[in-house]
Amino acid sequence: MSARGAGLLLLCVLLSGCGQTGPLYLPEADGEVVTRPAQLPPPAPPQAPPQG
Repeated sequence: MSARGAGLLLLCVLLSGCGQTGPLYLPEADGEVVTRPAQLPPPAPPQAPPQG
């Protein structure tokens, strides 16, 4: 295996866990599922036409 291939393999292994935090767990079988609706941003105020 070349040094380039080993470096690429190492990079893939290191990046595979990127962004994953906390321990993995299985939820309880009879647990309650809580969902929240998405928060939409407030509508933008209407813009006045340019005067000129």
